[in-house]
Amino acid sequence: MHSRRTLLSTVYGVGALAAMGSLPALASPETPLLDGELVASDSQGMTTAALSSVLEDSAALPGLRCLLVARHGHLVAERYYGDAKDSDLLPLNSITKSVASMLVGQALRDGKIGSLSQTVGQLLPESATTRPDAPAWNVTLG
Repeated sequence: MHSRRTLLSTVYGVGALAAMGSLPALASPETPLLDGELVASDSQGMTTAALSSVLEDSAALPGLRCLLVARHGHLVAERYYGDAKDSDLLPLNSITKSVASMLVGQALRDGKIGSLSQTVGQLLPESATTRPDAPAWNVTLG
């Protein structure tokens, strides 16, 4: 079983690369794209006081079990709430969709993606050659 940190870091990395329009080989839990070692927040341009405040305030959110904060691909904070621990696997529900939507919006804003009418095959042409008949290549971002 993979830890929550490993699974979340893989989702984060894949989502970030997809939004940038460059997704080489898909990441796996064995090779996450987010560095799993905690680094000092100030080394990534974040103040320790601000980060501590967010982590403390998050304890008041009743459904929150875990908060991982990443900056520039480095894990700067990891906090578990209630009885949760890093080895717990809980349903993420709409979190992944929200993060993916945010990343697509940023990629559109930055011109890395032309429009929501582009297909997955157009965005990932190298991957599409592996199974050109797969219906997924015709799905649009919209």
